[in-house]
Amino acid sequence: SNEGLPFMGYMEGDLFGVKARIYRISFSGELAYEVNVESDYGNFMWEKIIEVGEEFNIQPYGTEALSTLRIEMGHVAGSELDGRTIPFDNALEGLDSKKKDFIGKRSLLREDSIRNDRKQLVGLLSLDGKTVVPEGAQIIRKGAHKKPIPMYGHVSSSYYSPVFGHPIAMAMIESGRDRH
Repeated sequence: SNEGLPFMGYMEGDLFGVKARIYRISFSGELAYEVNVESDYGNFMWEKIIEVGEEFNIQPYGTEALSTLRIEMGHVAGSELDGRTIPFDNALEGLDSKKKDFIGKRSLLREDSIRNDRKQLVGLLSLDGKTVVPEGAQIIRKGAHKKPIPMYGHVSSSYYSPVFGHPIAMAMIESGRDRH
């Protein structure tokens, strides 16, 4: 529960006789936990949690579901945080300290970091509401015929969303925030 272990919380203890670390973290936005144990206890812990969790209707989920949940929530991850982005590109500049210095702060003031045409995060929907836009697809201006065709961005994450009933995607596009 939120009261038992708040979001971003951490605790260590004995879980079914095994030393464990429990983290309340999830970029899917769900009530979720990560349980860390020594590798020799991995299968035991998995089976025990599934067994005990039946009465609470817990559901394990894999990376495909995790990725879909992540972009439904609009959370960024590796494909949007690839070393070329800065917090502003992903609408995370509110996390930067305005009062004190931090590692990387100087980089945010470089000429390249303050350009208006930086690639920035946007959400995408397919025009027909059925097509899942392929991850990595290049985004070009409609009607572009000049060779080479200028690329304005790329699709970083894309899945069919059961919650919304249609495909959803995220992309990094030049001046993306100005295109909303």
